[in-house]
Amino acid sequence: GIETLRRTWIVLVKDSNRPPAITLPSISANENEVVTLNLPLQDEDGDDIMYTLPPPFKEDGTWQTTYGDAGIHFFPITLSDGKTTITSNVTITIGKVNRPPQFNLVPKAYLSEGQNWFFPLDITDPDNDQFSITIDGLPPDATFSQEKKQIIWQPSYEYIKRKGGMASNILNTLRLEQFLLREKKIPLTLHACDLQQCSNSTLTLVVYNVNRPPTLYPLENVTIKETETVQLTPTASDPDEDILHFSLTPPLGKRTGKWKTTFEDQGEYTTYITATDGKTPDTKPVKITVLKTNRPPTITIKNDDVTINENQQFQLTIKATDPDNDNLTLSLENPPAGATFT
Repeated sequence: GIETLRRTWIVLVKDSNRPPAITLPSISANENEVVTLNLPLQDEDGDDIMYTLPPPFKEDGTWQTTYGDAGIHFFPITLSDGKTTITSNVTITIGKVNRPPQFNLVPKAYLSEGQNWFFPLDITDPDNDQFSITIDGLPPDATFSQEKKQIIWQPSYEYIKRKGGMASNILNTLRLEQFLLREKKIPLTLHACDLQQCSNSTLTLVVYNVNRPPTLYPLENVTIKETETVQLTPTASDPDEDILHFSLTPPLGKRTGKWKTTFEDQGEYTTYITATDGKTPDTKPVKITVLKTNRPPTITIKNDDVTINENQQFQLTIKATDPDNDNLTLSLENPPAGATFT
């Protein structure tokens, strides 16, 4: 209380390194989002921190999640200040994001009338969820199998048919209507739905017209005599109701089916009759037998009016011909007494 005594020391304080330490909160994100780790650059001593991040993190501390990453993930993160290395864990929860069913379809599918057609639909769910399929615009006689994801259809031959009427008949006669009836397009709208989402797609069915050939009704063989007339009138039916054209081969007229025979036409002939719808013909043969028609012979007597005297000899020369070149027999009826005939 009267005097003060002082003594001084030098105190050397050595640096004591504190290991780096971070506290990472739990992180939540959804599939297909980017997860970013907020990592401090320095520790509490001011030392720079170096990090070693496990995959799938990049060096910048980001992770681009994808579909299928849903779940709780634990990642060890290694950090060092150059003196001390420690490991800290981070918990990341990735929520599932539902994806709708996906279509992998061609824009058009082709089939023909009368074809028993099976068309599988390539539709999948990326999350392997159960889904159902509905189709708008499907023809009434077509069916769809949910189990096989398959369209089943056999379009009838009447699916594409002529309208009939004057204009239709003219176009069909000119063989132009077939271009208008070549195909028919059917637009379909497909819906695929899981429990949360739906997706849509379109598909066009192209049905080709199948021509069915005509059926020519058979004609009986014909037997006539020379100089008579043959007249054949063919008939046929066509399942597509096309206008049919007929043609015949000689000796009949190509369009008329008529033949006026002459005395020189004896023999057997085969004519072929064809009915066509412009695409497919049907041809059948008809046998024509022409029988001979006999023509009478002709007798020619030069100077057949003779005046003579008694006891005077005379002679008549007779010429006979036959247009059919038949063998002739000549005879003389009621010859005068004493006359001879050779």
